[in-house]
Amino acid sequence: GKVQLLAGTIDTAAWAHVAATQTAALQKDWSDVRRELSLVQNWPADPYVLSWAATVCEKLKEPALQKAFLSRCLELHDDPSVRLSLARILLAQNDLAGADQHLKKLLAVCPAHAEGLLLRGILCMQHEQYSEAERVFSSALRQGAHRKKCLMGMGMASLGRAYAQGAWERFLQVLAENPDDAEAIHWVLRAGTAQNRWVELSHQLRNYLSRNPGDLAARFALASVLVRADQIDAARHECDALRALAPTYDGLVELDQAITGKETVLAMETTHS
Repeated sequence: GKVQLLAGTIDTAAWAHVAATQTAALQKDWSDVRRELSLVQNWPADPYVLSWAATVCEKLKEPALQKAFLSRCLELHDDPSVRLSLARILLAQNDLAGADQHLKKLLAVCPAHAEGLLLRGILCMQHEQYSEAERVFSSALRQGAHRKKCLMGMGMASLGRAYAQGAWERFLQVLAENPDDAEAIHWVLRAGTAQNRWVELSHQLRNYLSRNPGDLAARFALASVLVRADQIDAARHECDALRALAPTYDGLVELDQAITGKETVLAMETTHS
């Protein structure tokens, strides 16, 4: 670095906003911090300081101000990490066109950018471009992006293009690596249901519940799956266990009625035989 004298009153005034922000932050005066940050166009044209201000905005949950500081950063220097952060904000705000514009520029310069590819896959999912999303998530995985997010994205893209078998395999892979992950078991359930894999689903749900007995949604799903698999005694056991844990659980009455109906049919079949 180097020490450089301020050029005049304009520079002095611009840097005064930085000093005022830091002083207010030290005093935990967040209203003053926000007031100074709102004057984003009056801040100095310094990429490091603007990037720091964007980080402060993120901590304060001020995405609009964060976006403004990041945009000013890009005007001064095309930094891939800044462009990625800006694309992430725009995607969260459902500005798909803006996110797409920044991701295209990022990947044109850095085609193997792992996080950029991951966000590109998410954007493709938003556009219902499922085959392209699956391809991009696969590329992101090869480049070292977050493994679970990539595998989940590939599974969701497979479901989107009605390839339930591929989705089943991906979600099982995630569950094998994250056996207590509630999101993974939810998507395994969706993929398995699409293929009527009732027996296999019951095994997966039982394994999960053996370690997570308090997950009521998973227990309800297991009881429902057991009904579909015609394992009525086991379904009744799970239904009774769920009733003991949460007597007013949503859908419990309908589940009980479905099991009772199956029990009645089985009893009649036994009588006639």
